[in-house]
Amino acid sequence: MSAAVAVNFLDADTTARIGSNVTITATGAMEVQATSVADAVAQGLSTATNTNADTGVAGAVSLNIALIDNRAEVGDATLSADSIAVEAKMASGETNTFQSRALAGAASKQTAVGGSVSINIVVQDTAASVAGGATLTATAGSVDVFAESKNELQNIAGGAAISTQSGGTGIGIAIALNVVDQETRASIGDKPTLGDAAVVTASDSVSVKATSSVLPKSEELPVIGTVAVTSFAAGVAGAAGGNAVGGSSSVNIFLVDTSARIGTLADVTATGGDIEVAASDTLTLVSAAGGLAASTGNAGVGIGLDVGVIVRDTTASVGAGADLVAGDDISVEATSADDITSIAGTFGLSTSGTGVAASIAVQVLSTQTRAFLEDSPDTSLDAGGDVTIRAQGDLDSLMIGGAIGGGSSAGVGVANTTMVHIDTVEARIGAGNLVESAGSDGVKVEAVSTEEFIAITAAGAAASSVGVAVAPTINVLSETTTASVGRGAAVNSTNGIAAGVPDLVVKASDATTIVSVAGSIGAAGSVGVAVGADVLSLVKNTSAFIDSGVIADVEGDIDVNAMSSEDVTSVAAGIAVGGSAGVGVNASVHVLNMTTRAYIGDLPDSGPASLGAGDVHAGGTVRIAADDVTEMDKVVATVAVGGSAGVGAAATVSVVNKNTQAFIGQGAKVTGDGNTAGLSVNTGTFNESFVVDARPCSTPSTRAMSTWRTIPSTWVPPRWSPAMP
Repeated sequence: MSAAVAVNFLDADTTARIGSNVTITATGAMEVQATSVADAVAQGLSTATNTNADTGVAGAVSLNIALIDNRAEVGDATLSADSIAVEAKMASGETNTFQSRALAGAASKQTAVGGSVSINIVVQDTAASVAGGATLTATAGSVDVFAESKNELQNIAGGAAISTQSGGTGIGIAIALNVVDQETRASIGDKPTLGDAAVVTASDSVSVKATSSVLPKSEELPVIGTVAVTSFAAGVAGAAGGNAVGGSSSVNIFLVDTSARIGTLADVTATGGDIEVAASDTLTLVSAAGGLAASTGNAGVGIGLDVGVIVRDTTASVGAGADLVAGDDISVEATSADDITSIAGTFGLSTSGTGVAASIAVQVLSTQTRAFLEDSPDTSLDAGGDVTIRAQGDLDSLMIGGAIGGGSSAGVGVANTTMVHIDTVEARIGAGNLVESAGSDGVKVEAVSTEEFIAITAAGAAASSVGVAVAPTINVLSETTTASVGRGAAVNSTNGIAAGVPDLVVKASDATTIVSVAGSIGAAGSVGVAVGADVLSLVKNTSAFIDSGVIADVEGDIDVNAMSSEDVTSVAAGIAVGGSAGVGVNASVHVLNMTTRAYIGDLPDSGPASLGAGDVHAGGTVRIAADDVTEMDKVVATVAVGGSAGVGAAATVSVVNKNTQAFIGQGAKVTGDGNTAGLSVNTGTFNESFVVDARPCSTPSTRAMSTWRTIPSTWVPPRWSPAMP
């Protein structure tokens, strides 16, 4: 028997602070800076290998716990200097790294057990803040509030066991767990309950930025080269004449909150430069779980489970009643990038019994990316240049599940990938806000979302008696993308310098690409069964609008544009071969509900009562456009061969509901003078094609295949022309 335990506990607090009721004046630069970096490596290695012993047990545990606070704070103080920086950040060029590794191996005559558990727990709070009530003045430069957190993780767990004598048991188990709770905040504070609001003045620019990242730790390996992995778990087991079980679980739980904010009633002036509020987040997950079990006796069972739960909020905001004045541009921007790789692979083999392999990969993501001004008639932005309110959220996902089960009597292979994605991307000028731009581009409110999903599930089973392979691929997606100007807001985009500019652009776009494959092969001397299914539920809401009661005066064009696209490729295929019977069932079921809207005025079927006609006026063209393009390519195929009977069934079902609208709400006042070159507007088309190819083969085998395709679907009612008053 052998055991190894490695534990690291890190509790680090770093604070740089100027307290309240303090006055500091400097003739040069002033910095309030907290710098932090943390590294932890835990490694547990355990072996128990004695082939002369009846029992061998090896256990390994590795654990990192890191509690990290990094803060740069200015209280209710009065500061004056050439330039002022309040920064909570990483040391130059550094990244927090956390590595945990647990490996255990056992070998014995009868019972061999090798088990490992590897855990990383990281709780990090990074904040750069200027309190409500503070007064900061940069007489010759900028005021910068900056928060930064960067983490890299690596977690590897392995368990192996071999039983060398007939009738023995080998069990190899591995568990890798990462838990990350990461909060990164940069702020010019909200007004306290009592006291004055924050006042920040700079002769150049003012920036409030928060940036964070969670990435896999890279490592150089011989021959292979650079490998970056967040978590990997593998269980391997072998038994000479008994049972073998190899199982692993790789679990990642990430809670990530990144925010940049100018708070309630704050007064911020950048006389000669920009005001920037920016939050950005990058999250990359590479996770895998594998199980391998082989037995010359009873059963070989391989199990792999890869699970991820991610909750991420990325927010850039301006509080209610804040007053921002910039000599140049004002921008409020939130950006996020999520990159997910999830793999589960297993192999179960028994030469004298049953071989079972099960691989499951599940990822659940709840994400928000928002850039907005809070509702208030007292919130104002006045820019000598352009005003940009922008949110962008991108997701790339690759999921693979593979399982092979082989046995002399029975073989079972089950593989599954499941993706659940609930996402909101929002850019908004709040209700009652006043936004003024004198720049060449004007005012832009943009929400951009992209999703790319690749999911591949493959299962195989072979046995002398019964072989069963099951491979479902499941995607459940809810996507909301919104760009808007709130009720009763006022937007002025004028400069009186060049004709036809600046503009007001309100744009929402969401592009979704899905490639989904489910494949199964079941072969047996008696009965072979192959079942494959590709299931998709997609709900999308893409909206761009100027709400009721808005007063807008724009020298150039007003462009309200909502764009949605879906490109779906689906393959569900299976082969079933049996000496007596082969049964193959494959299906592709897709349900899509898309709402795409662009409008000015009141939304008639929901929401509060209209705030009135408003007055939306463009010196150029007013375009209101909604466009939704969907392409679906689906292939479902089954081949079933049996000595007595071959039964094959293939089906594809697609339910597509679309609501695509572009309109001016009842009673809204919209005017376009037509003094620009104009903008292109879609007239509306809908094209659909459907092809079925179902060809039965001579008994005892059956084959069926069907494909379905629809391109494109676009609807923009020509209710209004820019030439109309």
